[in-house]
Amino acid sequence: MIISEPDTLKRCDNPAIRAKSNAITGTPEDWFSASNLAQINRKRLHFDFFVNWKTYQLDRDIWFKRTLSVPVDNLELQDIAATLIAYETRDGMETLCQFCQKYDLKAHFVIFNDADWHEDKPLIMLSIDYYDSSTGHFQLSFNKINVSAFRNIIAQKTGERFHMGKPLTFSTSLLECYLSRTDTPYPGDVDAIIIDENYQAKFILEYKKHNLNTPINEQRLGNYYPKRDKRKYDRLNILANYLDAKLSTLYYTTDERKETKIELNNKGKSELNIWGSKCLPSPDNKNNAQQVQEYITNVNALHR
Repeated sequence: MIISEPDTLKRCDNPAIRAKSNAITGTPEDWFSASNLAQINRKRLHFDFFVNWKTYQLDRDIWFKRTLSVPVDNLELQDIAATLIAYETRDGMETLCQFCQKYDLKAHFVIFNDADWHEDKPLIMLSIDYYDSSTGHFQLSFNKINVSAFRNIIAQKTGERFHMGKPLTFSTSLLECYLSRTDTPYPGDVDAIIIDENYQAKFILEYKKHNLNTPINEQRLGNYYPKRDKRKYDRLNILANYLDAKLSTLYYTTDERKETKIELNNKGKSELNIWGSKCLPSPDNKNNAQQVQEYITNVNALHR
């Protein structure tokens, strides 16, 4: 049994087709990896979260998608807990627990076999119910529900049912593709929360590819907000203000230009705006440790 995080964008109608990327320079996920961030005493969290659109309040439950190589139908807590902890690592679980404790959040792992979705298909909700920071002990609870019940949870947390303007073309999971055709789309995610050694959120990064032939400096918040991505940025801004963290968009090219632009959109407890920006060359190669370190160090410095 193999557990993993779905992190590759695939076409919903043909998962064999992957989203365009530069295999040599890599992506922000490669640059801001756990091992690279450890060199500057930082860590990264990535999760899905809700805003209740009736109240515009952040829901305190955060979700972590994980896929299984086997069906979940006959699995119980004892079958999956050790596999999950081994994948996340003890250090990763402690980071997650400490972060949640600091910000009064509760972590849930949404675990599923990502194929043949229908309303009666089961998935697992594995929740961290208790954590003792003095001993590192945590307690998990297990709940198996079908897609129909799962959708009811999404509707309750979102505060409403709604249809997307159009279903997803690309996604990291077929579950998200399936739900994008219903009135309960899967919640959006935060690409990266960069935290320090005290588990304090320093800044949030939203990744945006720049596939156009236009100069990357023409990429800006106004291209996406308040029209195309209004709810996405409203959600991220609510999260940033809750965490008292800065919010930036990291635009990056996927061709030979090797360019990025970091645009500060929330300077800390602020409204969405363009509070400053800087263009930086991306690493020539994701495996060039020196270039990657220089890049993430520069991005980190922009958020002090």
